Amino acid sequence: MVEEERVVIDEKILGGKPVIRGTRIPVYLIVELVA
Repeated sequence: MVEEERVVIDEKILGGKPVIRGTRIPVYLIVELVA
């Protein structure tokens, strides 16, 4: 299995908030939807 980073932090995307790679979907949104 290839290990990939699925979560990235980039100052240019959403002010540095963690997002799903290749999208502008913030991690906190995914966590809220699952909870």
